[in-house]
Amino acid sequence: MPSIIVDKSIYIDVKPKEVYDKLMNFNHWKDWSPWTIAEKEAKVTVDENDKHYHWVGKLVGEGEMRIRGSKENESIDVELNFIKPFKSKAKVEFIFKTEGEGTRVHWTLDNKMPFFMFFMKNLMTNMIGMDYNRGLTMLKEYIEEGKVKSNLEIVGNSNLSKQDYIGVQTTCSMDDISEHMTKDFTQLMTYAKENNLEVEGFGFSIYHEWKLAKNQTSYTAAIPLKNIPNNLPGNMVSGSIPQTKTYAVKHTGPYHHIGNAWTAIFMRDRAKVFKKDKKFHPVELYLNSPENTPQEELMTEIHMGLK
Repeated sequence: MPSIIVDKSIYIDVKPKEVYDKLMNFNHWKDWSPWTIAEKEAKVTVDENDKHYHWVGKLVGEGEMRIRGSKENESIDVELNFIKPFKSKAKVEFIFKTEGEGTRVHWTLDNKMPFFMFFMKNLMTNMIGMDYNRGLTMLKEYIEEGKVKSNLEIVGNSNLSKQDYIGVQTTCSMDDISEHMTKDFTQLMTYAKENNLEVEGFGFSIYHEWKLAKNQTSYTAAIPLKNIPNNLPGNMVSGSIPQTKTYAVKHTGPYHHIGNAWTAIFMRDRAKVFKKDKKFHPVELYLNSPENTPQEELMTEIHMGLK
């Protein structure tokens, strides 16, 4: 049977004992889980020994985890059983290594897939890898700062107003998207300022394609303008978003947690909570500016078109 092997890591600025103690107690997991944050209504039950974790939800399905073994401050072995929507078992391990004054935490997965799903191996590996990265980022924040600065609001049915824009189109690895977007928006805002263009509101990103199996995306970073110039630089484009009925999820917190909002809306898309207009490219709409807003207060909405 094909195997899904995932190994993601992050540096946490505390000693291994503190990370080990937190992960040995399942009561802490719901505060940083990359899955339950996307469905707050999911029911999580932890046994009285803090070593067994059961979850059930309409979107996240049903499953359980059990700590099967550990080496104090070095590693934790977890047995993972998926119950719904399909049955599967996996071996999960956390490994802690001293790095400088802190700890390098590795989160691994070894899961056997049914043979008939062999064609989904790369897709599933990258999807779980992205979930692991989201989870480790939240775990780091939870341990270092005492809380995760990522809050989701399921807005539901919403609207996008008509917006004319100039933008920069980019195709890149999803691992590098933050670097590319910073560069793209810096170029756009510099151009607007140098040419005395009136920016109407804040920027947004239009996502044209996701190639999850290749960990790649194509998007347009855009700023809305009152008047669109005739002669744009060679790497810039212009366009318009029509007034559109949408389904939306709102995220409040640093941009490095925005994957939580995307996961939440993709889960609802897959569960057919709303009827998506496949011709409408999803929009990531920024409601305030990082230039004058604390990261914890940054607000972003994800919009998918409705039929």
